[in-house]
Amino acid sequence: MENELETVITSESLDVEQASQNIGGSRFDLILIASHRARDIANSRKIAERGNPDKKWPCRPTTEALHEIEIGKVGRELLEQIAKEK
Repeated sequence: MENELETVITSESLDVEQASQNIGGSRFDLILIASHRARDIANSRKIAERGNPDKKWPCRPTTEALHEIEIGKVGRELLEQIAKEK
């Protein structure tokens, strides 16, 4: 996954409408899914940085999460997984 995101993803290049449509059109669900995925990304980065403290990431976890939703890598199944965890 690191190689896939080597190019810098900016918030200006994100299509939030497309991301919203990919998960069913609800912006509320988009926020829930993106925030949960961003926390997962941030936590995994902390683990990765233990072995390489000078690692530079191409974008912030929230931007990466929205990008993953936009391209269809993450979807409503994450929302269902969140519901099962509670």
